[in-house]
Amino acid sequence: MKKTIAAVVLAGIFSLPAMAQPKQGGSPEERASKMTEQMTEKLELTADQKESVYNANLEMANFMKDDRKTAHEAHQAKMKEILTDEQFAKLEEMQKNRRKGGKHRRMESSDAKELEPAQD
Repeated sequence: MKKTIAAVVLAGIFSLPAMAQPKQGGSPEERASKMTEQMTEKLELTADQKESVYNANLEMANFMKDDRKTAHEAHQAKMKEILTDEQFAKLEEMQKNRRKGGKHRRMESSDAKELEPAQD
């Protein structure tokens, strides 16, 4: 009986972080708008660039449903055309840091699982 209660309590505790995560995705328009706003703030886009970036982000968000890698490559090519060299370099650095952060978070969660003592 104690094991059953402990298992239920642990399942509840481990499911809380999953419920606390913000909704991923949304409509392609929402994703494109959010990406554009972040890029506008961090890259200091002009009004013309913002419109072009939004259109490119929207196209990528729509295409991502089918083929993520091809969509990403096409998006990078469009960003290179729209942004200045300095802005594009900053964008690449932001993407690199975001990828590193994602790997770090995954590693932390897998390390935590390995460190947990086995319960009988």
